[in-house]
Amino acid sequence: MGAPGAFGFVRKAYLKSDPSRTPYVIKHCHRSSIAASRYSSDPELGKVPIEIVVLDKIRKDPQRSAYVAHLVDFFADEKYFYVVMPCLGSADLFDYVEMYLGKGSHRIPEGIVRHIFKQVVEGVAYLHAKGIVHRDIKDENVIVSDNLDVTIVDFGSAAFYGPGVNFTTFCGTLDYASPEVLEGNTYRGPEQDIWALGILFHILLFSENPFRDVAEITSKELRFPYQVSEQAFELLNWMLQRDPGNRPSAEEVVGHEFFNDTVIN
Repeated sequence: MGAPGAFGFVRKAYLKSDPSRTPYVIKHCHRSSIAASRYSSDPELGKVPIEIVVLDKIRKDPQRSAYVAHLVDFFADEKYFYVVMPCLGSADLFDYVEMYLGKGSHRIPEGIVRHIFKQVVEGVAYLHAKGIVHRDIKDENVIVSDNLDVTIVDFGSAAFYGPGVNFTTFCGTLDYASPEVLEGNTYRGPEQDIWALGILFHILLFSENPFRDVAEITSKELRFPYQVSEQAFELLNWMLQRDPGNRPSAEEVVGHEFFNDTVIN
């Protein structure tokens, strides 16, 4: 069971009628913690949090990405919305990095980083292609299986975007917030996800966040504590451009030559 937080908590569960006890995850979302702006009136689902509408759209897509969580079911009572999803792994990326370093290594081999990060990027590219921005990409929202299969979870900050749509508030995690968001500028959404992917990429490569506070996010020169391949260096610099107009799209990241090598180490 996940620790209770400001917005709810997560529990594992199974159907009593299922003799195999297939595990599921139930996210308990406090009604009182969900802002009015985070609701959507859906013709099929009714008035529900946008998170449920997003997950339902993913569920109904016959070509949905294997790297993105989807809705199994949802229900509600006076206190909570309950979001049921498959149980997909034993650890998040934060835990995975900690466990890997606990084995005595100071960094994760680049081949493993490539294998994990490619799945995350392809998941984000899928979301953007469907008009969805996650807005809280971080290590704790990426689940990793024992086989290094990856799933993006927690769509509590997700939103739909499109032409003419701009956001004015940031709903994610400060360490992954882009400079334009921290400076109070309006933003489209995809560029914020790309910046967050850049932060995540840096953590996977070097086992640390590149910036310690808001001042560093908005002004510090990007430095590399260890040598990495030229392709990794180029991709990381591209994603962490402070001008959002200079960042790649998710599709451009997927097509970057860093991912051409398939060796995992």
